[in-house]
Amino acid sequence: MNRLGNLPIFLISLLILVFSSCQKEKEEFIDETNEEETINLDSVLTGMLLSASQNNGYIDDIIDNSDCISVALPVTVFANEQKVIIEDESDYDLIVAIFAEFENDIDTLEIVFPISVIFEDYNQIEVGSQGILNIVVAACQNIVENTYSCIDFVYPIECFTYDVSNEQTGLVTLETSFDWFWYLNYLNENILIAINYPIRVILDGTVSIINSNDELLAYFTQTNCETNTTIDPTKFELNLTSGFWFVILYDEDGIDETCNYAGYEFNFNTNGTATATSDTEIRYGFWTLEDNDGELDLLLKFDVDGQGDPFEDLNEDWDVLENTPQIIKLKDESGGNNTVDHLYFGRDPIATCSSGNAQVLINALIDGQWFVETYLNDGIDQTGTYSDFAFTFKNSGIVVATSSIYTYYGTWSVSGTNDLELVLDFGTQIPLDEFNRDWDVLNFDTSRVELEDVSSGGGTDTLILEKI
Repeated sequence: MNRLGNLPIFLISLLILVFSSCQKEKEEFIDETNEEETINLDSVLTGMLLSASQNNGYIDDIIDNSDCISVALPVTVFANEQKVIIEDESDYDLIVAIFAEFENDIDTLEIVFPISVIFEDYNQIEVGSQGILNIVVAACQNIVENTYSCIDFVYPIECFTYDVSNEQTGLVTLETSFDWFWYLNYLNENILIAINYPIRVILDGTVSIINSNDELLAYFTQTNCETNTTIDPTKFELNLTSGFWFVILYDEDGIDETCNYAGYEFNFNTNGTATATSDTEIRYGFWTLEDNDGELDLLLKFDVDGQGDPFEDLNEDWDVLENTPQIIKLKDESGGNNTVDHLYFGRDPIATCSSGNAQVLINALIDGQWFVETYLNDGIDQTGTYSDFAFTFKNSGIVVATSSIYTYYGTWSVSGTNDLELVLDFGTQIPLDEFNRDWDVLNFDTSRVELEDVSSGGGTDTLILEKI
């Protein structure tokens, strides 16, 4: 798949300049690689290199509790109420040291917002609160596997380029992981590269010299980047029974049903009882922990009021995937039905569930995918810029914009009762940042939403979404 459309402008210019000049003077490049050393976008080695060159989200898990994103530095946090300014990666050890001071305390970390978070493809969005960060973490999914995210490279890296007839077309020099990741995305069935060996790779601070594709493949396959993800039952119980929780995601085999639990405040007591309290009722239940072959399971059992009660869906043996002071992630796999459900608890209620006409709009948006039928920027038709995008609105407050190139994340919410507004925010991600508005909802039904924004200067923008 050709990802050139999402390539940063400076890198496109670099590639064009390098390729055109190299084509004219290719005899100046001495390349002793053979045909077996070339790779393209579909090569196994390319997938491994993409995994290693993506933005490493795991490196700051102590801050954002996610290996899907990282927080742009510098960032200020309060670790157990002690102020810490994180300016580079070595400063994460300051938080670790504070947390290690006392064994039996409950460690807390508060982030000073706003911050910017970086996705696997180095795109960024601004996040203004812990609640929104929890939503981003819950919704974020890596497209590129994290299998080799612990491997790094010593730059620069040089690559010879070839066409489909295996004729050399140039040489490109890559200076950073950002360049490496995007250059690998540039490849397609008509463009091949050969790495100019030797190169140096880094694992746990140890530098190794690699001299061929075979050596690089062997290095990757012999590397295990998995970390110990065992959940400590004692720490999990302390976290679960500390304060209130809200359902911020309930995904039933791909169907988002989070709003079924909006307005319920969950309290898990140390004696194994539980309550889910709303403005109109209290649901009672029980919880227990079990060790399942070394994996921790949370068993939930709430009272059910008749057939179709959504609380019946919570009554499962949930695998505990993640446990932090701000989020608990659970998963249930039903072997007989071959389904996978996800249940996430967070400290703040989700903001996308409403009532009345607002809820009707929300229900319409979360049902299926949407495309831009019309976008007029002060009367100028820019619809074609977004013709390749499909938009998915999730109950978690995340909107996912997917193109043939890549995937972008933003936030959304509906406000108002009768005079509705659709609030969109894609941060600084071009061209979707054009949609960062509080859009007035003019008309909507289950397949079409008409939006308008009138600026203070009198200009009018129009955005019409239609269901795919």
